[in-house]
Amino acid sequence: MKVIKKTLAASALALAVVNHAQAEMDPLSYGVKVAFSNSSFSADSDAKLSGKAVASLFLGNPFASGHLYAEYAFNDYIGLGLAAGYMNQGGKLVAKADSSASSGDKDKENKNKDESSINMTSHGIHVPLYLCVYPLGREEDNGILKLFVGGFAYLPLSTHIEQKGADGKADANVTGDKIKEDANKKKELPGFDAGAHVGLGYEFPFGLAIESNYGYGFINRFGEKDKDKEQSIFQKTVGLKKLNTHNFNLGISYNLAAAFCD
Repeated sequence: MKVIKKTLAASALALAVVNHAQAEMDPLSYGVKVAFSNSSFSADSDAKLSGKAVASLFLGNPFASGHLYAEYAFNDYIGLGLAAGYMNQGGKLVAKADSSASSGDKDKENKNKDESSINMTSHGIHVPLYLCVYPLGREEDNGILKLFVGGFAYLPLSTHIEQKGADGKADANVTGDKIKEDANKKKELPGFDAGAHVGLGYEFPFGLAIESNYGYGFINRFGEKDKDKEQSIFQKTVGLKKLNTHNFNLGISYNLAAAFCD
């Protein structure tokens, strides 16, 4: 009888150890990511809009993104991740206010503020591939700190284009549909993009994680245009030859593997 009790106790202990090890050492995680997404442009430094220098609005293109993801940990400190989902990419450039106006002219300046702007936003498929670094190791009971470093590919499916004059009214001749009617301008619509991104996240023991990441696109958003020529989509710009995108995301993810393990 004592032998049977000892055997059962040893079996229970072994099973507990195995289950605990599986919970801590399971290399595969997968789930869903949703985030607040913001995209902005960086443009030629000498570009002008309506005769004025241009500025990129940091919050000119706020939206949301959603991805499915999978990560595989090679050991307790290094892993590889892949995600695929929806994200918008683009931004808004505006004409800078005239800084030479005297303080006495401020009220007049505000009343006659130049609202000239251009906006180009694409909706498409975003596929990041990244290295996962776990500085504190992978111990689910204590949560997991994650660092992400990698690259991404982006394929636009549709593009919204808008140009506004000094009165703030949109130009009916500068839209995505109008651009597509011109074969030369159509070539300048955003195409495939690729870039680099970095991120930081923390996954709680129950599978929910908070994440933030930043990405920069290497490819000119004016598509198949000669790099030495100005774009022709927006009519009121001078010196605008290229646009590159910056993307910032802040959101949450849920590791479904953690739920199934429970």
